[in-house]
Amino acid sequence: MRLAPGERVGSYEILSHLGSGGMGEVYRARDVRLGRTVALKVVAPDLTGSADAELRARFEREARAIAALDDPHICSVYDIGERDGLLYLVMPCLEGQTLAARLATGRPLPLDDVLRIGLEVAGAMERTHRANITHRDLKPANIMLTSTGAKLLDFGLAKMLAPSKANAEPGVTQVASEAPVTTAGTLIGTVHYMAPEQVEGHEADARSDVWAFGTVVYEMATGRRPFDGPSAAAVIGAILRDQPPPISSNQPLAPRLLDHVVARCLAKNPDERWQNIGDVGGELRWIAESRADTPGEAPRLYPVRRSFPRWRSVAIALGMLAVSGAALGWFRMGAPPESPLRASASIALHLDSDVTAGTAPAGASTILSPDGKRIVFVSTDRAGSQILSTRPLDQGEATPLAGTDGGYAPFFSPDGEWVGFFAAGKLMKLRLAGGDPVALCDAPQGRGGSWGKDGKIIAALDARSGLSLVPADGGTVTRATSLDAGALNHRWPHFLPGGTAVLFTIGRTRGNYTSADIGVMDFERHVQKVVLPNAGMAPRYLPTGHLAYVSKGTLYAVPFDLDRLEVRGDAVAVLEGIAAAPEFGSAQIDMSSDGTMVYRRGATSGLRVLEWLDSTGRTESMGLEPAFYQFPRVSPDGSRVAFELNEGATSDILVYDWQRGTRTKLTEGSGVHSDPVWSPDGQYVVFQSSGRLFWRRADGASPAEPLTARQQGQQFPGSFSPDGKVFAFFDILPGSGSLIQTAAVDVSTGRLRLAESLAYRNWKWNSPLPAFSPDGRWMALMAADSGRIEIYVRGFPDTGRQWVISTAGGMHPVWSRSANELFYRREDLRLMVVPYTVTDGAFVAGRPRVWSDRRLHNLGVPSFDLAPDGKRVAAVLSADAPQPAQQQVTLVLNFLDEVRRRVTSSGR
Repeated sequence: MRLAPGERVGSYEILSHLGSGGMGEVYRARDVRLGRTVALKVVAPDLTGSADAELRARFEREARAIAALDDPHICSVYDIGERDGLLYLVMPCLEGQTLAARLATGRPLPLDDVLRIGLEVAGAMERTHRANITHRDLKPANIMLTSTGAKLLDFGLAKMLAPSKANAEPGVTQVASEAPVTTAGTLIGTVHYMAPEQVEGHEADARSDVWAFGTVVYEMATGRRPFDGPSAAAVIGAILRDQPPPISSNQPLAPRLLDHVVARCLAKNPDERWQNIGDVGGELRWIAESRADTPGEAPRLYPVRRSFPRWRSVAIALGMLAVSGAALGWFRMGAPPESPLRASASIALHLDSDVTAGTAPAGASTILSPDGKRIVFVSTDRAGSQILSTRPLDQGEATPLAGTDGGYAPFFSPDGEWVGFFAAGKLMKLRLAGGDPVALCDAPQGRGGSWGKDGKIIAALDARSGLSLVPADGGTVTRATSLDAGALNHRWPHFLPGGTAVLFTIGRTRGNYTSADIGVMDFERHVQKVVLPNAGMAPRYLPTGHLAYVSKGTLYAVPFDLDRLEVRGDAVAVLEGIAAAPEFGSAQIDMSSDGTMVYRRGATSGLRVLEWLDSTGRTESMGLEPAFYQFPRVSPDGSRVAFELNEGATSDILVYDWQRGTRTKLTEGSGVHSDPVWSPDGQYVVFQSSGRLFWRRADGASPAEPLTARQQGQQFPGSFSPDGKVFAFFDILPGSGSLIQTAAVDVSTGRLRLAESLAYRNWKWNSPLPAFSPDGRWMALMAADSGRIEIYVRGFPDTGRQWVISTAGGMHPVWSRSANELFYRREDLRLMVVPYTVTDGAFVAGRPRVWSDRRLHNLGVPSFDLAPDGKRVAAVLSADAPQPAQQQVTLVLNFLDEVRRRVTSSGR
């Protein structure tokens, strides 16, 4: 029966009820003799009623022993007594919250708090063990966090009053309920924190407290219990059978020695655990002191104190550097501790249980803050939506960033307070501390950004132009780099120290940047040049004095002169196995200013297959080996496929007879030949070369002939009208977007004759790919009028009206030749189809629907074309095995020292 306010228990007046537990009821009470507020715990009747005289005497002895302890981190016992046959305890009434309440969010505690609380609790337990008192029920709910530190509560005094094992059912281990208020009569121990010997019904001793202490430290450090399950039986099974993952697999910056300390606490055999809780406290104290000696640094080898046993030096070396079983380590251990070069360590960084690493290949999807303490990453939540998330490295849970839906290619501001990214056709920025994202400018196809200390962002805003300077606070966008002869784009910029020059990747072929040129722009000297031809992609400068870049999944470093902006010497391979997207020129790698690196492992070759694909997702081989295919175009009769084949710095146009297995190469020499388009009769293929339009007989019987004269911009083919009398193409004009033009085809001269009356307007999007409808009345194209690239339809000749077709981004429109349908590729790489009708001269589009769930290879150029019967498409698909969803990336500590070591060992 619960006591009411005002009732007296001995010399204590009940003020209020505080809570219930397996031991009984807890009240706030007033000590009428001393005038102080206390906590009064009345032990459950079924416990005291079943206790014999010997057990009650032992209870009183231990209560007096605890009362005699004078430790700031033990909640002492003021008094014990008996009222109407019920035992009660009187203790201080503490203000604060239990450790269980703090852990209820599921978030780990900062490592400094873990060590501080652990040291205080370990010290308190050592004091009680020396007094021959075993706690028996150590758990977060029995640790109170107050303004003066942690207080150890509720020693298992009542458990000695519980029914003895002799009276219990044979073979049954009694455990507490998982609920906060446990059922009276069931408390023998809280199952999640019980040692194996306890769940098997054996007597608990000080080593059982060591086990429980290890589970508490583990939960503080990771936010997760080391042993869990849907039922008490499942938890017991885990305790007896399983080994929890190391703390470092959830907390990558946790010292490896902490893994060792906790793992030994959780040894199944009591004889293999720490035998003295004082030894555990000593290890935690050493870890805390080591961290205090080097604030802000990544874990490293520390000199071993002479007073330590020899085994500890081994534990330190392994604990601080060895990669846990979940970690991915490939570095050799490097120099001995006395070397000025710190040994590097590779650690598997688990992102979060509720999100996975996103699949956007454009740009690094995981980035490190400049101080190396936080990551931002492209994530996919359980609903399949893509959003940016962030996570401090000393915590285990990620936080989605509101307003970043569809975001990709993130990059930090120099102070780490903001993150820039691309989304919905815009360059955006967001303050990590909170607030709404801010759109800075249009970016139809963003290809990387770098934030300078002068408040300027340099970015590639689309896929077919140079770089632009964007004020981080908003303002006028200015052109930063210009495309030289043969260059298609500049992308993935990286500011050099000082912010007066920038490195970038130069695209001279589309769809394969494995051996791209690396350029530099010096804003002070107004000099733009190539610093490393045919090298790779995603360049960045390292504080070691090296230019780093990625090629074929390997990171290379070459000495770089910052004054002359020139390379000095040969490149050295530093790291292999980096996930990269050669079709976009991006690599999954980033680095903080302190030399910590993060990357995603992968073996993506970028190779593709060209196959037939139907709406069910079934594919049929055309008999082509994997290669760098793109821009497939099916001939009007369906017997052949023209495509662009990329081979290093050269791309060619080929025609493939898929039924006979023969191919005809239409282009010659080096350079970029792209964008094949069939004539309606299937006799000719038009393509782009050196910024001009050419055509050639599809059988290769005659040489290629130019259709247009040389001019300042670059021209790309679009499509023929159904009768073959009009050809649509577009000019990309420097700094002016693109201009769609139509021209009459003069077959007698083999030239295009511009028809100015049919010229279209200038478009914000510089790669519209105009496509005539089968009846010649309409033209589909891509445009970024809304900031996002969408599919539009306009009349032909142009009447000034247009209709938007796609609803959530779309690229590469293709008309069906067998039905009133328009196909396009959605941002998630699925093929969409839109039915349409024409009513009173207006184009009426239906609702887009998914035509096939099979995802195409992610290219910035067309990756499919429809067969004449409309039942299947010639599709470019990845030749690599599907990559499983990833929930971890790899963190490398002291990476700059590894670069120095590799360069030194190579003699370069």
